[in-house]
Amino acid sequence: MTTLRLSQTGNRIELSGGNRSVAYAIAGVDLPELTDMSFAVWHMLPLAMKSGTDLHVDGPVDPLTCENAERMSRTWELWRPQDFRAVKVTALPGGPRRTGRKEELVMFSGGVDSTYMLLERGRRPEPVAALTVQGMEYGHGADAQFQRSLRHSQPLLDALNYRRITVTSDLRRSVKGYHTYASVIAGYAFLFGDLFEAGLFAADLSWEQDLLLFPWSLNHVTNRYFVSGDFSCRAVNDDVTRAQKVEAIAESPVALASVSFCIDKTIRPQNCGKCRKCMRTKAMFAGLTGGVPEGVFLDASPPYITHADMLGDERAFIFDLYQRVRDRGRLDAVPGLQEAVDGFLARGRWQRRWDRLLKRRSR
Repeated sequence: MTTLRLSQTGNRIELSGGNRSVAYAIAGVDLPELTDMSFAVWHMLPLAMKSGTDLHVDGPVDPLTCENAERMSRTWELWRPQDFRAVKVTALPGGPRRTGRKEELVMFSGGVDSTYMLLERGRRPEPVAALTVQGMEYGHGADAQFQRSLRHSQPLLDALNYRRITVTSDLRRSVKGYHTYASVIAGYAFLFGDLFEAGLFAADLSWEQDLLLFPWSLNHVTNRYFVSGDFSCRAVNDDVTRAQKVEAIAESPVALASVSFCIDKTIRPQNCGKCRKCMRTKAMFAGLTGGVPEGVFLDASPPYITHADMLGDERAFIFDLYQRVRDRGRLDAVPGLQEAVDGFLARGRWQRRWDRLLKRRSR
């Protein structure tokens, strides 16, 4: 069993346990003394599932958090028993939260999904808090780059009446892997449970796409588990695909100037225009709006889709784009898209023929 302990000095927190320690530094708000340590459960659960080690938190945690964390571990063991184990999660009894909490905290990275989330919500009548984390898209030590990203996306927050909160953490040094992403997001939201009643984060797939890539960490099954007795972290816009989000962003000049999605970490928050994600996003702009907007990409060359773009996770995005562009009669706007889809379908037909041949020979 791993026992987790927390020490807090104002806006600085250290979480330790199992020969590991994680540091957190908060800016943009005065963090009160935490009355609940649910965030620690969500941040350390991925490691516990991987090693099959039970967790005990030496501090107050809402009982529903422990129950849902155990449910999460059982679910991943069901899906990937070769990789994960169900674990027990225990803690000291939790007490009531402080009164006077704000309604919502919005998780904002500056990417396509969170940018669309803010646009879809519209300008807020009263200032709302947006949380940006250094230690996910931007590494724990990438201070200058992270500050550039904050400046890059600030005009959008200003336009929509959001105030910024940041967390800098080295959590990712210990917690890595495809199964960790949702728990990491939820943990950061739960860190602010004494100030807010709920956290919102942007789903990166629609339910239909989710089933195609299942089980990616951010999925509509386990997203339901991020609930305690007095706080929840909820996914929004899981009925909208990435292509639809890009189309909406194209209509907002301030969003276009702020959005960042490039794979190349050396140039973020700018978008190179050549990497896989940039090329895919260019294709979405071109196919759904008729052109690639100026100023979004450093390389302004037109998009081109290849057979490789239909492999792995990209299929969920590219085939959705193909359906939407085909329905609008704009396939010519995305060179290579039809050929990539045709090649994918041809490979599928040959695979089925080969499978039938092997089946006959095995009789």
